Amino acid sequence: MPRTACSVDGCTEPARSRGLCNRHYTQAIRRGDFGERRCAVRGCGRAASSRGLCPAHYEEARNRGDFGGRRCSAAGCDRAASARGLCRVHYGRARRRGELDR
Repeated sequence: MPRTACSVDGCTEPARSRGLCNRHYTQAIRRGDFGERRCAVRGCGRAASSRGLCPAHYEEARNRGDFGGRRCSAAGCDRAASARGLCRVHYGRARRRGELDR
């Protein structure tokens, strides 16, 4: 049984899902063409993936510590802690300097 071609004009790739090839299906998902939730950040318009935010805004919020959890123990830092009580920036710096106990 022959496979149907992608429904996008000029595309000859085989359709995989919803009448689209892998490439066009992925593009449609990113644009939110299938009615998925949109990012809650005003003016963003990208499809939401976690907690009502697109991946980029979710990562920003997570790094700011908007979802609760521990804060970085470095003086003057209010970022979310990710390892050994430090944020990613301070953990990486301490690791490079050899300041972490093994």
